[in-house]
Amino acid sequence: MSAETFVDTSFLLRLYDVYQPAKRQAASERWRKEAGDGLPTLSPAILGELYAGLMRPIPRGAERLPPLMPTHAEAARAVEEAARLRVVAVRRETVLEALRLRERHRLGWWDAVHLATACAAGCRRILTEDMPSAPVLEGVTYENPFARA
Repeated sequence: MSAETFVDTSFLLRLYDVYQPAKRQAASERWRKEAGDGLPTLSPAILGELYAGLMRPIPRGAERLPPLMPTHAEAARAVEEAARLRVVAVRRETVLEALRLRERHRLGWWDAVHLATACAAGCRRILTEDMPSAPVLEGVTYENPFARA
């Protein structure tokens, strides 16, 4: 992956997802395939979302499966590993731009923040499971690496 790629929490969580092996494999393959192109970009908000996502029980119908990482120490290691990537700050200007993007594109708040952060960092692509592949917003292409998984 390169600095032109912004990774969303949904992509990072799939690297640890024991409940969806096809998606875990797809995430791992994508990670290996692009790792030689440089470090992908993310924000401190993504790191926080990653920790929360790893520690929360997973709803599956009427049942709740154990978290992907059952201990703080395991989740902290995963976040520390992700923090080795290119982490860009969410600045005041980024938040103000996110307000505009949220309204303009009818995005959820955090999706708008991530798009604004990706734009400010010069990213051309966002890897996410939360949006369908191919939409281009503000010159940034959304790609769902799990569309076939």
